[in-house]
Amino acid sequence: MPRVRRLRREAPTLELLAATLPELRAGLSDSGARTLAYEVFEKLGYGAVAVTDTSNVLAFVGAGADHHQAGDTPIRPVFEALAADETRIAPLALRVACGHRACPLGAAAIVPLRLSDGPVGALVAYATDGAPLADDDVDLLTSLGDQLSAQLQLSELAGSARAAASAELKALQAEIEPHFLFNCLNTIASFIRTDPGRARELILAFADYCRWTLTRPGEFITLAEELRHVQSYLALEQARFGPQLEVEIDARPDALVVKLPEDRCAALVETTGAIPFDRGQGKPLREWVVLDAGADWLALAGEALSFDRTR
Repeated sequence: MPRVRRLRREAPTLELLAATLPELRAGLSDSGARTLAYEVFEKLGYGAVAVTDTSNVLAFVGAGADHHQAGDTPIRPVFEALAADETRIAPLALRVACGHRACPLGAAAIVPLRLSDGPVGALVAYATDGAPLADDDVDLLTSLGDQLSAQLQLSELAGSARAAASAELKALQAEIEPHFLFNCLNTIASFIRTDPGRARELILAFADYCRWTLTRPGEFITLAEELRHVQSYLALEQARFGPQLEVEIDARPDALVVKLPEDRCAALVETTGAIPFDRGQGKPLREWVVLDAGADWLALAGEALSFDRTR
């Protein structure tokens, strides 16, 4: 009996994402690929589903599983989709490539799965006579691919968190407040389902923050360079506190070129931000304002701090 695909409005994508999150947070492993292929096949009702990395099929579920399996070379459109980093439709994709006379598979939709530096694999949904691919399916799969990619990118953050606890990154562990680190991870995780685009932006902000912490640019840096680091920190804090947190950075153009000791501005921002405003008056929870800088001083939120260039 032919397999009948569920209507898109009935597709339990939230259940699918909940089921795949624990596996994909560990990366695109063989186990994670099998879970993903099975969940998409069962919950969205396509004729068959495959998950690949950049060179091999990691999992295959559904019609044609008697002669298609993990370890196969992906069909050519998979490599094209990965190279272009975009969803591709391959009409009669596997019937052309497969020599099996009774192969039931036809067209395929190929959706890249990405880490922050580019595609690492693909989700492939195949059509059969009982489960064709329509335009709505392509839109659904493209959106699903974005959300699954955000889940995979959590594996990068999880790796950073594990590395922060290792001996090799004791310096990072000393520089980043543990509560701030875990708050960042929890905040990003909360956006995975509701706003995957925002989650990717926060992952990049977190990566920039950690990169700056690990690779110090020099003893003295310009205020503009320091503010880029501050903005990564504030982007993460704003995502956490939402509308409760208002941020204004007001720096004169001539102040941006002033050189000051590294992390001096960042330290002041973090210290100032640790003092909450009165919630009962409906005021913002936190507010930072960079006002001005001179040859040997920096004013933040009305308080001036001097520093000695001769040291």
